[in-house]
Amino acid sequence: MGRNAIVVTKSDARGVPLSSSSEPQVMAAMLERLELSQGMRVLEIGAGSGYNAALLKTLVGRAGRVTTIDIDRQLARKARQALRAGGFAVRVVRADGSLGYPNGAPFDRIVVTASSARIPVEWRDQLAEGGLLELPLRMTASGVQAIATFRRVGSRLESVAVVPGRFMPLRGDALGEEQPPTLTVYHQLRGRKKLTATQLFGDALTRLSDEERLRLLILSDPRVTSAGSRSATWSLGLYLSLEIPADRLVQRFADLGVGLIGHQGRGLALVEGRWHEGQRASQQRVLAYGDDEAERHLHQLLDVWRSRGCPGHRELDIEIDFRGSMSRITHSWR
Repeated sequence: MGRNAIVVTKSDARGVPLSSSSEPQVMAAMLERLELSQGMRVLEIGAGSGYNAALLKTLVGRAGRVTTIDIDRQLARKARQALRAGGFAVRVVRADGSLGYPNGAPFDRIVVTASSARIPVEWRDQLAEGGLLELPLRMTASGVQAIATFRRVGSRLESVAVVPGRFMPLRGDALGEEQPPTLTVYHQLRGRKKLTATQLFGDALTRLSDEERLRLLILSDPRVTSAGSRSATWSLGLYLSLEIPADRLVQRFADLGVGLIGHQGRGLALVEGRWHEGQRASQQRVLAYGDDEAERHLHQLLDVWRSRGCPGHRELDIEIDFRGSMSRITHSWR
């Protein structure tokens, strides 16, 4: 764990990662916002390698209790073995983390190390009043994430901090979440016969007719313009993902660029992602294909963003309300 890099801990037969240990930099940011102290009771959902549970136990001390859950039997066993070998008194449970762990409740802190589009009511109910819940929350159907820390206030959860980061989806029988639809799009390279493929993803693709999808399948060379301001890529991407109408919003796998589809699939406009640059300010570019309707719409959104002072994750407030077992996510910009 000496490198600031993701470590894949399990993959499926096709080599697709199922579980990983996150970058230490992201772990540190999340731990800092949990405001841990000696004697606290902590529930971790997603045991991974056990490394984060060891850090949690160190911070809550001998008097504190840490329980970590994983739905994968093999991962739970390996985490248990690693924690025992390191001398960390952590309870490791093989169970569906989306249901929490009622036997150990109430918890002062709950931290989820996999992304989820919903917050099960069990997590709120197992959190002590005033306690903190931290998770990578998928804010949109296309999978845009914000690592949010919430405080329990009665029956509601109110955000107190948001940091950048992306996590694999939570595997839980009770969630039944599906991956967003995708569309492979081909770009004709200028002066060459070879076609290169990229993939778009987002629920907006399901709204396209067969004819409209065909219009997007082959794109000409893009028109390239400036997004108009130097900014932290992740913050701009988060803002656009929450402000572009859901029936137009798409992302690009290649760099997690964010943008929108033109009416009837006649165009496409994207702000390049380059999310690997994290929170460093950089000059973003707009790539536009087809007719200019989507391009004009995207630049209008960028104009509004600049007029509001370029809000990003630090200006984002998220609130979770519950109606029975269902959670409802709302957001606003300060």
